[in-house]
Amino acid sequence: MRDAADAKAQGVQLLLGKHLFPGEGVIDFTDMFSWVEAADFSGHYMSAYGSLDDMLSGRDFLVERFPN
Repeated sequence: MRDAADAKAQGVQLLLGKHLFPGEGVIDFTDMFSWVEAADFSGHYMSAYGSLDDMLSGRDFLVERFPN
């Protein structure tokens, strides 16, 4: 039941436009990066949410998880 409650809470946050730290929301970053890279995207990735410290921490999290 806890998983269902967590999923519902994430869905509500998504609908309300709440920006969550990478790994806390409903976005599957592994799937998203795979799809973008398969499309030969050659630009840079950008995220904007929270404070500057939040964005820097989020960047570090994603770089550590997806080094290439």
